[in-house]
Amino acid sequence: MKSYDAYQQYPNIVNRLRGVNARLSASTSAAIALIFKGNLYVANVGDCRGLLCKIDADGVLRVIQLSVDHNLSNEDELLRLSRTGLDIDKLRQVSEGHSHLTTRCLGNYTVKGGYKDFDLFSDALVEPVIAEAEITGPIPLDDSYKCLLLMTNGLHGSLEEVADSEQVNKEIIQIIVEQFGTQGTLTGVAQGAIDRVARIHHDQYMQNPKHQPYCHRDDLTLLLRNFNFKLSPLSSSSTLRSYLSSTFSVNGDSGLYSTKSDTISLADSNSPNETLTEASNTSSDSSELPKSKKVVLDDECKVTPYVDFTCFYQAVQKAKEDKIIPLDARY
Repeated sequence: MKSYDAYQQYPNIVNRLRGVNARLSASTSAAIALIFKGNLYVANVGDCRGLLCKIDADGVLRVIQLSVDHNLSNEDELLRLSRTGLDIDKLRQVSEGHSHLTTRCLGNYTVKGGYKDFDLFSDALVEPVIAEAEITGPIPLDDSYKCLLLMTNGLHGSLEEVADSEQVNKEIIQIIVEQFGTQGTLTGVAQGAIDRVARIHHDQYMQNPKHQPYCHRDDLTLLLRNFNFKLSPLSSSSTLRSYLSSTFSVNGDSGLYSTKSDTISLADSNSPNETLTEASNTSSDSSELPKSKKVVLDDECKVTPYVDFTCFYQAVQKAKEDKIIPLDARY
């Protein structure tokens, strides 16, 4: 039966199927880090990135990327796709404008199950988009390691848009080091780094009026695990966060700055065994979540809303009115 005829005879069923299909077609990238018996393991799928910072034998601060970017700018991924029967030259042409198209992800039933319906993947003999993760480790942790970062593509991708991509990891670590020198908490370090990247991206596009309509970023989420960086004795909060906390009465019930809605995730426990995770569209401070907390699902088995952003939007609007932040700023 053709789609038009099906809808004419069974509109309710077709609408329900469309809704189910929309949910099943959702996808995400993710990274996870496990510290077990003094050894670090990192796994990722998609374009979330894991960075490890350490001091080498010469006393120089180094950054090591422990994740693999699963996109069309990755030659290894292009080679894997070519082995499925795809034209590697065609993939390279597509990568020029869509280098961040993820070639591995969690979910995305529409592409994985129906790849024959997509021109880019129709020649593949097997499913080209997969969910197999890259795993790095074990890495024995010692005093030379300073910190671990897990981040979404929105963070490193924003810098790649305005800078040399080969230097992005170094720039991110440099920003983190600067924040450790000025912030008194890990939350402050992580939030300060995100604010800094957002400002660099914003300022770069504002310099060219033609780019202003495209000044858009994906979510910026950073998970920070400190090993032995020293925090500054003088706490210096980010401008917007400091302004909000001084303007509004903030408490755990509001959802603002609490474990429910914070855009920063961090862990700084001394437990020998711990797991840190990062998804491209979620974040939480697992170190403060009560053990008894359970996920509540609605009648359609969806996670019920648990964050009230009213206070945040009110604070942003007031900050704009008071000219603390630009009128066209997006948060």
